[in-house]
Amino acid sequence: MRLLDARSLPPLVQERLRLQAVAAVLSGRAIVEVAASFGITRQAVHNWLKAHHLGGPDALAARRRGRPRTAENSSAAAAG
Repeated sequence: MRLLDARSLPPLVQERLRLQAVAAVLSGRAIVEVAASFGITRQAVHNWLKAHHLGGPDALAARRRGRPRTAENSSAAAAG
């Protein structure tokens, strides 16, 4: 079976995937089983469980990625 590259999914879909996988493990399913059924690695499930344990569901929320937008990083500052 081919694993899912979740990076190609929209951020909200990624968040939903994380929440569903964690909920499945918390309901009693084995991590290996959850990983196989969602098409993700068991390491990802472990990482999400750890984040959920430390920060709750908010730790799995979709966030902006990449370099923060600042005046120094804007294309207008580079052009001027």
